[in-house]
Amino acid sequence: MRYFIAMVMVCSALFINIHDANAQALKMAGSSKVWIDGTSTLHDWKTVCKGTTGTFSIPETVFGGKVGDNIDIKTSFTVPVKMISHEKEDLVENLQEAMEAEKFPTVKYTTTQASIVSSDATKAVVKTIGKLVIHGIEKVVSFNVNLTKTANGMEVKGIANVNMKDHGIDPPTMMLGTIKTGKDVKIGFDLDLTK
Repeated sequence: MRYFIAMVMVCSALFINIHDANAQALKMAGSSKVWIDGTSTLHDWKTVCKGTTGTFSIPETVFGGKVGDNIDIKTSFTVPVKMISHEKEDLVENLQEAMEAEKFPTVKYTTTQASIVSSDATKAVVKTIGKLVIHGIEKVVSFNVNLTKTANGMEVKGIANVNMKDHGIDPPTMMLGTIKTGKDVKIGFDLDLTK
């Protein structure tokens, strides 16, 4: 019996090591970009999300993988609300006020599931499902992510569609309410991930 338990433990350890060998722990390079696109009754707008941090573990098997296969992707990134910026300061101030930045200082996304939509040796499209927390309210979101293998890791691009009202946020207004922003925004990212 002891021999059997020992063998199970050894096999489990080997499986874990093999599994971990396929996954890459990656870090976000300084060239990475995260932004929020929105609309208003006057014009469209785009903010830059500075200070974004994250952890990323993506297996090499995503490249050349079989369509429909589940992929064990572990990703999580956090955006500080107070570091969202735009050339028009009043837009940022109103957005941060609507998001109650003091009470809810971050936007956080964590991947919970991923499957291959298309894949070859250097590029892959992955359908992801994850948890998006904005304004203290968690919602499940799904969107496709484009992965491209690079010399030092991979480039990761995607856009998540978000309805601010789903997260309890009233779309901000400007100029005494004469300019109103739309409830739908897009959180976009172009991440340069390195080993």
